[in-house]
Amino acid sequence: MVRAPDHIVPAVNEWTEHLGVYQVPRQLTVSASSQVFIGVAEYAVCELEALKFEATLQQSTVVAADLQFSEDPRCPEGGYQLAITDRGLVVSASGREGAFWGLQSVLQVLDAAEYVIDNPAQLTQGIVVDSPRFPYRGMHLDVSRHFFSVADVKRYIDLLALHKFNYFQWHLSDDAGWRIEIKRFPDLTALGSKR
Repeated sequence: MVRAPDHIVPAVNEWTEHLGVYQVPRQLTVSASSQVFIGVAEYAVCELEALKFEATLQQSTVVAADLQFSEDPRCPEGGYQLAITDRGLVVSASGREGAFWGLQSVLQVLDAAEYVIDNPAQLTQGIVVDSPRFPYRGMHLDVSRHFFSVADVKRYIDLLALHKFNYFQWHLSDDAGWRIEIKRFPDLTALGSKR
């Protein structure tokens, strides 16, 4: 059995544990109560499939989905509430950013549940309340001297999102000079490639 706060990075602000267990089905439905969250719900389907779940986007919010995104204006900007009940997972947020960070927590917990011997995966019921402690949470990647493939850069950005970083600084060049030729800007290489 997996306790959500033990597997969410960074550590959550608040966790209230309830009695009971949610058995995660292999076939998950995802829904969004508002147009604001449709993009996050579609992204959730893709990420759940990457975790080997069979996920589908449910258009109707009348029938409860296994993973629901709902609007809650009481949540602070970038904050969310994740409720794990016997009927499923509900991410409540005031906006898209909070819903996205809530989804990242769901993905971290479900990924951890995959490594537990229980079949199907089981999550302890409870409520996570979380919001960013710092407005700027960033990392950088220096590709001016250390080259990375496109796939590596995309994977790096995915890992930043998973760990709730909200800024990505990309060092394309340093004082050593600009080396990528761009025909629209010939001075970049003509002047910028020399010290």
